[in-house]
Amino acid sequence: MHSHGLRPEGVYTMPDGREFIAGAGYGGVYSLYTPEAWNNYGEPEYRVRADGRVYRNNVATPLRVEHLTDTGARARFWKSHRLL
Repeated sequence: MHSHGLRPEGVYTMPDGREFIAGAGYGGVYSLYTPEAWNNYGEPEYRVRADGRVYRNNVATPLRVEHLTDTGARARFWKSHRLL
């Protein structure tokens, strides 16, 4: 378990109800992707640092990892891409 408790490929909701998928990164940093970005190799909307603070565009937001709700679901890794 990581210090902030996020699960790789775990699906989380923000306080406003939006869903994000956690992608594991280096140094305890996780990226939070919208489902659309996750499925299309897009950029993450947020990053969660090892201390639990949530950043957007490298700027701290009022959010912390404790504000995310774990749905218990797990995303498939890059599920929409298949070799043709």
